[in-house]
Amino acid sequence: MSSPLTLYPSKSNNIPLLLVSLLFTAIPWLIEDAPWYVWTGSAFFTLCALVFLITLIPGSSYLRLTEQGFVVRSLYRTWPLTTWHSVSEFSVADVSRQRLVIYDSSVDSTQSPRLSGFNRWLTGSSSGLPDTYGLTPEALAALMNEWRQRHSVPQSS
Repeated sequence: MSSPLTLYPSKSNNIPLLLVSLLFTAIPWLIEDAPWYVWTGSAFFTLCALVFLITLIPGSSYLRLTEQGFVVRSLYRTWPLTTWHSVSEFSVADVSRQRLVIYDSSVDSTQSPRLSGFNRWLTGSSSGLPDTYGLTPEALAALMNEWRQRHSVPQSS
């Protein structure tokens, strides 16, 4: 019996994004009579800064691996347990200059077929993980595949 493993997003990735967002948030305050589109951009980057700030709060986002499957929590929203039996092998895909861990899930395709179809068109798989949790995408995919292989086979008593 293995104990659960919880991975958290990398703070070293989110802090620079938070700082850049705060910089762009401040631009209209530095420009006298800034036009409306500069204020609109500032509002957008204010929302980005809030998101990056929330990711820095402990417990707001994580990936928890258990014997039964895995749970993803992102920005305080927790997805239901995804069982190891319901997912394919994990792999890495390039999406918009970002490398993501992707997989196929039989549960996702029945719960939201349109989203699964769009994901399949975009990445080649129906689902993906929202972060790499401080690991390289390849290392995270390998870890997920190791847990999947170890726990998707029924254990003998």
